[in-house]
Amino acid sequence: MNTYDPPEAGNLHMLDVLGFYNIPLFYTCRNGEGGQAFLTLFADEAENGDETWLYAPLSETRMAAIMAGDITFKDAFTRAEGGAVYVERVRADDGARLSLETMAAATLPDDWLPEPQCRVGGGE
Repeated sequence: MNTYDPPEAGNLHMLDVLGFYNIPLFYTCRNGEGGQAFLTLFADEAENGDETWLYAPLSETRMAAIMAGDITFKDAFTRAEGGAVYVERVRADDGARLSLETMAAATLPDDWLPEPQCRVGGGE
């Protein structure tokens, strides 16, 4: 498994918003200027409002393929580079990070993921 820099709380710069409902829910971002890139997805909301976010590390080549529509969003997570994604849990009331863990990409719950046909440019 490759080693990727984890998402840095408070230092993520949004690049492209791919899904929005009151706030960006699906987007690409980067750690600081020129750092590790991620495909980021709002995955779940607990009963108390705490949120779960997924971060799939991206190489520049992989990001270009996703943005060209060559890779589905679901595959970007379930077949993530390095075989794992970061799962961040965030407190609802103030946005503070509660936890950041890695999870094997192939074990992500289906109800956290986009529909299989969704990609840039089609398959909504």
